[in-house]
Amino acid sequence: MLGDSARDDEAVTRLLDRLRADANWFYLRARKTDVRVAFQRRIEGHLRRAERGSLARVLAQTRTDPAVHPEGQVPHWLFAYDAAGMTAWRALTLPAVHAGPHDPAHLRAAVLEALRRWPTTPAILRDTTAPTRWRGVTLPEGSIAAVITSFTDEVPFSDGPAACPGEDLALLTATEMLAAILRDREVVALSRRSPLDHFGVRFAVRPRER
Repeated sequence: MLGDSARDDEAVTRLLDRLRADANWFYLRARKTDVRVAFQRRIEGHLRRAERGSLARVLAQTRTDPAVHPEGQVPHWLFAYDAAGMTAWRALTLPAVHAGPHDPAHLRAAVLEALRRWPTTPAILRDTTAPTRWRGVTLPEGSIAAVITSFTDEVPFSDGPAACPGEDLALLTATEMLAAILRDREVVALSRRSPLDHFGVRFAVRPRER
């Protein structure tokens, strides 16, 4: 993503972890501007290098409107990799229970289905854009609503203005990860409990017989 020189930059990971840990508390914790500034400076340093073969190089070569801040995409890319790893692992449940082709289109569909069934984000926060009537109470415009994804048929990555900027990167990564695993291996179900419960389904990854 940022080039080979960023491979061992553990400071970026530590700073991002601190920011995300605080963000999980939403408005209940004060903002840590110093941590954000330190994180942004390290990201900008990698982007200035724009190493060949990296997404940073693509970003540097992409023309944008002056009002757009391309460096703001990078944190979303980093978030996407967390979700991509979790989703690829959960998506292995599907070929373990349902045999099918392993071409890119079907693997991408398996990733999307895994995201729909088992969202990587337990809750989504949204601001109301108009007064909203809810169980006899009228909430003013700008109220914060928490949507628990386990009880909704969530659209992966959301849609519209709130769509996830890391969608394409996460889907590409998770699909390629599945393809690499299944190229020389097969997934065998050890338990056929409901595939809706990814903690209940047990599967083994074994070398594919030649």
